Amino acid sequence: MRVRAIEQLVQSYKDHKDTLAVLKELARSDTDLWVRVRAIEQLVQSYKDHKDTLALLKQSARCDTDSEVRVRAIEQLAQGYKDHQYTLAILEQSARCDTDSEVRCRAIEELVKAYKDYIDTLDILQELARSDTDSWVRATAIEQLVKAYKDHGDTLDILQELARSDTDWQVRVRAIEQLAKAYKDHIDTLALLQELARCDTDSDVRCKAIEQLAKGYKDHIDTLALLQELARSDTDSWVRITAIEQLAKGYKDDQDTLALLQQWAGSDTDSWVRVTAIKQLAKGYKDHRDTLALLQQWARSEADSSVRCTAIEQLAKGYQDHRDTLALLQQWARCDTDWQVRVTAIEQLAKGYKDHRDTLALLQESARCDTDSDVRYTAIEQLAKGWKDQPWLLEFLWDGTLHEPFDRKEDWDDNPRQVALKAILEDYPKNYQTRSLLLDRAKHDPDPELRKFAKDNLK
Repeated sequence: MRVRAIEQLVQSYKDHKDTLAVLKELARSDTDLWVRVRAIEQLVQSYKDHKDTLALLKQSARCDTDSEVRVRAIEQLAQGYKDHQYTLAILEQSARCDTDSEVRCRAIEELVKAYKDYIDTLDILQELARSDTDSWVRATAIEQLVKAYKDHGDTLDILQELARSDTDWQVRVRAIEQLAKAYKDHIDTLALLQELARCDTDSDVRCKAIEQLAKGYKDHIDTLALLQELARSDTDSWVRITAIEQLAKGYKDDQDTLALLQQWAGSDTDSWVRVTAIKQLAKGYKDHRDTLALLQQWARSEADSSVRCTAIEQLAKGYQDHRDTLALLQQWARCDTDWQVRVTAIEQLAKGYKDHRDTLALLQESARCDTDSDVRYTAIEQLAKGWKDQPWLLEFLWDGTLHEPFDRKEDWDDNPRQVALKAILEDYPKNYQTRSLLLDRAKHDPDPELRKFAKDNLK
C-alpha cells in the first residue's frame, strides 16, 4: 500500500516542495525494504539531475542493510549515471567486496554491460571467476567472460581450468555449458567433454558433459560408443538415465539402441533407470513387435511398484484400444496388492475410459471400499473431476466428507474426507448448506489438518 502511495505522490505532487525530501527520507531510512527500493526508483526517474540523488544512490549501493536495496541501487547507478566518475569504482567495489553473492553477481553483470571496454573489467572478471568464495558469483563471472571476452586469449584457458578443477560442481557445469556453446569447434573441447563425461567425480557434471556431447557432437565417431558405455556401466543411476535418454533421442535408428533399451528396462539394478528405459521404449518403439508384450509383462509381474506403474501408464497411453488393456486396468484397480498400482490404474481408467459402462461403478467401488486411504482419495478426486455434472455427485461427496474413514499417521498423508470437501467447495460454492458443513468439520472432524482446512475456507 505504501509502495503504491509513493508512486501516487510523485505522479500528483512531483513539483511540491516537500516531495523530494519525503522520497529521500524514505529511501534512506524506511524500515520496509520495498519502500526504500521504490523511493530510490522514483528519485532516479523524477529527480535524476538533482544534486542529492546520486549521493543517495551511492550510499544505498554501499551501505543499505538489505541486499535487494543494494542491488536496485547498483542497477540505477549503472543505467543512469554510467558516465559519472564514481560509478565505475562503486561497481568494482560491489563486485569484489559486497558481503552478499546476489549483489556481487549483479555488479558483475552491470560492469560488463556498461564498462566492457574499460581496462580493469576483464581483470576483475578473471579474478572473480577463479577465486570468489561463492559458486554462483564464479559462475556469473564465467558467463560474462564468454559474453564479453570470448576472443580474448585467456578466456578459453580459464574455462578449461574451471571445468576440470573448480571445487564446486555448479561452476564446472556452467563452464562446460559455455565451452560447448562458445568453443564447440576448438580442437580441445571435444576431448575435454569426453574426459569429464567419464571421469568427473560429480554425477551432475558427468550428466552435463553427456548432454553437450550428444547435442554438439552427435555425428562424431566416438560419441555413440561413449554414450553406450556410460549407459551400461556408470556407477550413478542419473548418469545412466541421461545417457539412455540421449541414446533414445539421437540414435533411435541405430541397430543396438532398441536391444539396449530392452535390456536396461528389464534388468538394470536401479528402478529409475528401468522407468526411463520403459518410457523411451514406449515413446520410440511403440509399433515394434515386442514392445506391447514387454510392457504387459512388466506391468503384471515386476517387483518394483514404480516400474509397474510406469508400464501401466505407457500401456494406457499407447495401447488404449488394444483388446487387453481395459481388462488389465480394471483388474489392477480392483485387485492388485500394491496401493500405488491401484492408484495408477484408477487414474488411467478415469483418463482414458471415462465413458465406458464399467468405469463409474469401479471408481465408486474403489472410493467406498478400498482398504487404502490414498486409493480412496484418488477415486474420489477422479469422480469429482470427471462426473461433476451428475446429480448424485453432491450427495456422494457430502457423505464422503462426513463418513469417509481416515486416521492420520503422517503429516503428508492425504485425507479422503478433505478431497471430498474441497470438491464441494469448488463445484458447489453456492449451495446453501456448504457453510454449515464447513462449520461442522472445523469443529468436529478428528483430523487436525482437515479442521484447519475448513477454518481457512470459512474465512
